Amino acid sequence: MRVLFTIIILISLLIVPAQARNLTFTVAHHLTLAKDVVYSGYRDSITEIAGVPITSRSVIVLDAETGEIIYEMKPLLKTPIASITKLMSLIIFIKSQTSLNNIIEAQNSDLENLNQYINEGDNISYLSFYPGDRMRVKDVVYTGMVRSSNNTVSMFVRATGLGEEEFVRQMNEYAQLLGMYDTHFTEPTGLDPKNVSTARDVAILARHAFKNGFIRRVTTTKNYNFQTLDRGLYYQTSNTNGLLSMFQPTYYKVLGGKTGYLDESRFNIATQIKNWQGKEVIVVVLGAETSAKRFHEAKNLAFAAFSEL
Repeated sequence: MRVLFTIIILISLLIVPAQARNLTFTVAHHLTLAKDVVYSGYRDSITEIAGVPITSRSVIVLDAETGEIIYEMKPLLKTPIASITKLMSLIIFIKSQTSLNNIIEAQNSDLENLNQYINEGDNISYLSFYPGDRMRVKDVVYTGMVRSSNNTVSMFVRATGLGEEEFVRQMNEYAQLLGMYDTHFTEPTGLDPKNVSTARDVAILARHAFKNGFIRRVTTTKNYNFQTLDRGLYYQTSNTNGLLSMFQPTYYKVLGGKTGYLDESRFNIATQIKNWQGKEVIVVVLGAETSAKRFHEAKNLAFAAFSEL
């Protein structure tokens, strides 16, 4: 009996660390990528974390400094992440060392190439240009991130000279380097629901991205306005991140953030928030029931997390 007990203990010690090492855990097999079925057999449920009502499909909150998990709910549930994809696209743009002062011309293909991901009647974010309109690369980078304009993301990808296939290859390669093993990108805008990840992987991406001062500055810009160079057409854009207007900066500050929405993904946000004590948390909310709920759930989870630090 003593020998049997010892064997059981040894087996349990082997099993528990394997379950904890979720860096290589994969749930890719369970996701159906058809547009009308996001999670095969999945049922939404309203729950709560630390007293915060949660309608989201998956959630994770990290200590931004240490990476330690404070709260999580279904962190390995694989889902389309929509425009949160653009965070990785911006990283690869920066990696390309393309100058923001370069000039780029609008092309019909910047928008037309996105039609393959759009159903009739879908509304997507884009800026209306005429072919040949010239602007700075800085303008398309900022509007691609601030307003989440999809055709301007196509433009800053084109500005790198890499070609979309190579650009996306680098996105996936970088994801692997970061340890985002349950993530796959198919294109740089997030319009394709086959851009998939998990709350855990998005938290890794956000924690890495928001260490970069330029990414922090771009993603927290509330309004960005510019003119085209030849005809002087004026564009005004506002940030899609409602958290930027929900905090009193004296007490709480959004250091970085990116939203995302598709019918398949529902409402998403990845953000980094700092309180008046200098504590910082990463909050990822994927699949919230409404746009407003993603912001309220992220905000209230941040408040709860600060009390744990």
